[in-house]
Amino acid sequence: MSEPNSNNNESDGWDEEQHLQSIYQCFLGPHAENASTVDEIIGDIFSSWFAWRNQITNQFGKDDPFVTRSTCCTPKNQQNFKDIHKDLIDTTNSLISKLKDEIPFFSPRYIAHMTSEISIPAITGYIIGLLYNPNMVSFEASRASKVIEDEAIKEISDMFHFPELATGHFTCDGTIANFESVIRSKTRMADWIAMCAVALEYNLFNNDKEKIESINTLMKAAHCGWEKYDEIELLLKEKLEETKENKYKVLKKYHLLDYDYFEAAKNLEQLYGKFYSPIVLFPKSKHYSWPKSQIFGIGFNQFWEVDLDENGKLDVNHLKERIEEAKSKGIPIMMVVAVCGTTECGLFDPVHKIAALLKEYREKDHLDIYFHIDAAYGGFIASCLNVKTAPITSSIKEEENTIENVNNLEELLEKKEYTNYVKKIMGIDMIHCIQAFPLANSVTVDPHKLGFTPYACGSYLQRLEREYCYRKVDAPYIEFHDKERGNYTLEGSRASTGIFATWLTAKVIGFNYNGLGTILLHTIESRLDLETRLKNINHVYLIPKRDSNILCLSVSRKGENLEETNERNLRIVEELSPSNKEAQFIVSKTTFSYSKMVEKLVKEWDGKVTTVEDNKGVAKLKVIRIVIMNPFFYSRNPLHSLVPKFVDYFKHIVDKYTHKKRMN
Repeated sequence: MSEPNSNNNESDGWDEEQHLQSIYQCFLGPHAENASTVDEIIGDIFSSWFAWRNQITNQFGKDDPFVTRSTCCTPKNQQNFKDIHKDLIDTTNSLISKLKDEIPFFSPRYIAHMTSEISIPAITGYIIGLLYNPNMVSFEASRASKVIEDEAIKEISDMFHFPELATGHFTCDGTIANFESVIRSKTRMADWIAMCAVALEYNLFNNDKEKIESINTLMKAAHCGWEKYDEIELLLKEKLEETKENKYKVLKKYHLLDYDYFEAAKNLEQLYGKFYSPIVLFPKSKHYSWPKSQIFGIGFNQFWEVDLDENGKLDVNHLKERIEEAKSKGIPIMMVVAVCGTTECGLFDPVHKIAALLKEYREKDHLDIYFHIDAAYGGFIASCLNVKTAPITSSIKEEENTIENVNNLEELLEKKEYTNYVKKIMGIDMIHCIQAFPLANSVTVDPHKLGFTPYACGSYLQRLEREYCYRKVDAPYIEFHDKERGNYTLEGSRASTGIFATWLTAKVIGFNYNGLGTILLHTIESRLDLETRLKNINHVYLIPKRDSNILCLSVSRKGENLEETNERNLRIVEELSPSNKEAQFIVSKTTFSYSKMVEKLVKEWDGKVTTVEDNKGVAKLKVIRIVIMNPFFYSRNPLHSLVPKFVDYFKHIVDKYTHKKRMN
C-alpha cells in the first residue's frame, strides 16, 4: 500500500469529528463565531500590559506622570489633545476601511495560496509579542523571551523527533531559514577541507598510506566527516604544541571563508590539483528562494538541478547520477536539498530514499554529504505522527539509516483506530518520508503556513549543535552569553511575535496527532474528497500524484494543444480570482515546465505540444491550483461541507469553457 485511499466514507473507528470540534474552538471562525472569546482575551492582555508598565515604572522610582491631560493645561493644549485623539481615531478607521477590500484569506472559500485562517492562540501570542517587543538578538535584550524561544524550538524539534541536543531558531521566513542551511553547509565544508589540507601539508598521518588516501583529493577532503576531522584536529594540536604555531593561522591559508576565497583556492589547487567550487543539488521543484543564495558567493553554475520523476518528485536515480558526475569530476557537493511540500503541488520528495542513498555514499565511499530538507510548507504535517508517549523515531535506526516495517505504527501511536486513519489518509510513502526527517542535517519549517500563525514567521532546526554554531560573531555593545543565537543567526534583531505565536499554538493546540495533526489530516482528507468528486467532471485532469492538501488540475479537451489548454486554464482562474467580485470561490494558478510528470498528464487527453515555450525553449503547462489549508472547507457532514458546493460551481465553469463556441 503506497497510495492514500480516496474513499473517505469510513472513518476506520477514529472519531475525527470529536477532535475537530474541540480544536475549532481555537479559531475565530468564518463568521467570527468565537468573537467573544477573542474580545475577552485581548482585553485581558491589554489590562495586564497596562498594569505591568505601571508596576515597572514604579519599581524604578516614584516618578510623576509623564503624559498628562490635567486641567492646568492651556486651552490651546487641551484642543491639541482632542485634535490628536480625533486624528488617531479617524485615521485608524480610514485604514480599517481600506482593508475591507483586502483578500479574505480567512474564508474557507479562499483556496488559492498558502495562506489561510490563523488560530486564536497564534493571534494572542503575536499581540503579546507586539506589546512587550523584546529583541531576540540576545539574553540581554530578551530576558524572559529567550526561554520562550528555547521552548518553542524544542516543540518543533520534538515534532520531528530530532535528538535531544538539536537546536535552531526562528527566522522572518523560509527563505532566510534556507539561507541558514547554506552558510552552515558551506562553513562545514570549508572547515573540513582546510583541516584535511593541513594534515597533508604537515604529514600528520606520518606517511600512513591508507589514511592519506582517505583525504588526498578535494572531493574526499570536502566530505571527510566529523570523525576524521576530529582525528586530524587532535593530531594538529599535538603538532602545534611542538612548533608553537597558531592553529587558525595554519588553517587560514586553505580556508575558503576565513581567507580570501581565490587565494585559498589557489593554495588548495597546489595541493590537490584543479580546484572546483562546490555545488548545490536540488530538485527542479525547488522554491524560488534557492537561486537567491548566490548572495553567499554561489554562482548559478554551482546550482545543479535534479530531474523530477513522473510523479513530480525528486528522481533519486537522477540524484545518484548527479552525485556520480560530481564525483568523477572531483567537484565537492556542498549540500543536497529535498523539498517536502512543494510550492506548486505540496509534494514530498522521498526523504527516506535520499537519506538511504547518502548513507550508501557515506559508508562505501566515505563521502559525508550535507542533507537539508526544505519543509517550509509541509513540515508541520509531521505533527500527524507525533505521539509524545511513544515517539515515532523508535522505528528509525539512525546509525543504520533504515526504517523498520511501518506496521510498528500500531504500537507507536497506541491507538489502532488512529493508525488506520493515518495510513488511509496519508499513504505509506509519505509516512516513510516523515519518519526519516531526523536523518537530515537541518530542516526549514514555516509556522506562518501550516502552523496557522500570522506572517512572518519561519524556523530553522539543526540536528547537531556543532554544525549550528558555525562561526561566532560578537558585537561590542552586546554581552552574548554561551552559544547565544545572536552570535550565529543571519538576522541581527529578531522579533518575538512569531515565536510567541508558535509557542502558544504548541501549548494550547499541540504539535501532535490529537492537536495540529488532526487539523492537517483533515485538510488532506478534504483534498481526497475534492479530487474524488472532480474526477467525475468531464475534461478535468488531475496531476498524477498528490501528497498533502494541494491539488493541481487542468481543464482540457481531447487532442488539443498546450496553447489551447493554457488559455482555457488562465480564463478559468481569472473567473475564480479576487478581481471577479462575483466569484464564489478563489483559486490560483501555477506553471509547470515540461517534464515526465507533465508528459504523463498531457497524455491523458492526448494533448499536443506545439509552440508554447519559454526563453529556454521549454514547453510550459499552466494549471489551476487549489490549496486547502482552511479547516472549515470540508466536513464529513454534507450539510456543513463546502466541497460539494465548489464542485457544482466548478462544473458549471468547466462546461462554460469547454464548449467549442465559447472557446472560439
